Amino acid sequence: MGVIDAIGAGFRLVVRKPLLMLIPILLDLFLWLGPRLSVQPIAAKAAQQLLDLSPRLIEMGAAESNIESLYLLVDLLQRSSTEQGNLFVRLVWGFLGMPSIAETALWQPTERSVLYVSEYWQLFLFNLSLLVLGLLITAAFLSILGNQMRGEPLRMDRLAEWTITTWLRLVVVLIPVGFSVLVTLFAMTLFGPFAVVPLIGLVWLLIYISFFPQAIAMAGHSPLGAILSSAQIVRINLWPTIRLLLVVLVLSNGLGLLWQRLVAHSTLGVIAAIAASAFVGTALTAALFVFYRDRLILLHSMLYQQRSA
Repeated sequence: MGVIDAIGAGFRLVVRKPLLMLIPILLDLFLWLGPRLSVQPIAAKAAQQLLDLSPRLIEMGAAESNIESLYLLVDLLQRSSTEQGNLFVRLVWGFLGMPSIAETALWQPTERSVLYVSEYWQLFLFNLSLLVLGLLITAAFLSILGNQMRGEPLRMDRLAEWTITTWLRLVVVLIPVGFSVLVTLFAMTLFGPFAVVPLIGLVWLLIYISFFPQAIAMAGHSPLGAILSSAQIVRINLWPTIRLLLVVLVLSNGLGLLWQRLVAHSTLGVIAAIAASAFVGTALTAALFVFYRDRLILLHSMLYQQRSA
């Protein structure tokens, strides 16, 4: 099965099983109609603290470029303190295939309750809690897709158990992945003109482990087994994998511009954008499952033939 076949199979699956879009739709509806979690007090406080710091830096003889950078940062914080940001977007794990228009389209309804985060420790706690909860929601979404790929009947007790298992295994994988990203970003500041070297290494790492969510949610692999399975599939099917990931990336980001236009148009446009984003995004994530399942079957068949020979 080629890249286009996998994408087509993903869309056909969502057409046959529209309930697969339920979780992304409910999540976007919450982000649209639910309360907003604002960091406006913290942004304003940080901007004021930087302004208070600038005279000391000038007295200490700081470089003019550093002072200008400081004022640019203050201006950014002041503008962000007046914008209608929403910390609840941390619930969206787009990196793992959860579709949402929250990261590409900003809606600002006139009437909605606003909760303010005013302390730094609250900001840290809310960020961590929302990331954990969002990962659990994503684990449920991936588990449902994995259940469909296995062709098993959907049972709520079984789904709950599989979701928790998927969530725990995703956490185990994402911790070292996140650490690798941070190390790479730090290394890029040290490499100077050669900063592209660690970036290239990170990109290749992410490509080789790109199917670990499918390996966990569908095949039930352990965290290490999921990484090894993904790496093995990518190693054998490197260029088809790259083409598939590029198509998914281009479609996701390209259609994000369309979602922005729909959201800015009217309330009906927001509803249309949420439904369309859920449909296309779920289909693209399903395509990754289809591709992984097909290549995994081929790999097992090849290994069986080798053992038989």
